[in-house]
This record gives sequence, structure tokens and C-alpha cells, in this order.
Amino acid sequence: MAQPETLLLCRCDGSMSIEPESARIAAGARKVQTVSNLCTLDLGLAAETLKAAGQTVIACGQMARLFTELATELDAAERLVCIDIRDRAGWTAARDAHAKQAALLAEGRTWKARVCA
Repeated sequence: MAQPETLLLCRCDGSMSIEPESARIAAGARKVQTVSNLCTLDLGLAAETLKAAGQTVIACGQMARLFTELATELDAAERLVCIDIRDRAGWTAARDAHAKQAALLAEGRTWKARVCA
């Protein structure tokens, strides 16, 4: 995977804890943006980011289909990567699974095929 331009992180309406800078480093992204409702109230940010040059990583598997449809509408599907950190390391009893989130993002850098489904 080429170096991503932007990593978009969502706190899922405050239901999970994230550590933006360690996530950015793990994903290898140049910049990170954090929101609370990426799939609803903050969807415009996803659209703006996808319109810009460079690869966008969205750390969400649950709403990957929505982001894929948006990227397709914007002719940016080939620049979108979705990596699930919420279901795999966001909703935990401890609510601070930052190291696991970073590991999932770092692992995502090694995958050859990138599609959000």
C-alpha cells in the first residue's frame, strides 16, 4: 500500500476511545482527522478527504459499504482503504485498546488488495 495521505478515525458517537497520533503512525498516514460521527453528521469530511489527492484510510469496517459507495460516486474508489478497528479493538470493556488498534492499522499496511465492502 502506498503511504496514505489521510487517516480518518471515528469515535462512534463517543462509544470508543482512540489515540489519534499512535494510530496515524501505525497506519503510516501523513495526517489524521478524528470525528464522532463519520457515517452521519461528519460524512462531508469523508467526502472532502476522498476528493483530495492521495489515499484515504477510514478506520471503520461497519460502514465500509457506505464509504465505498461515496468513494465510487466521487471517482475515488481506488484511493479508499477501510480497516476495521471498532469491532476488533474499539468496543472493549477496557475502552482503551489503543495498542491493538495500532496493530490492526499497521497490519493493514501490508495487505496487497484493498477494498471496502
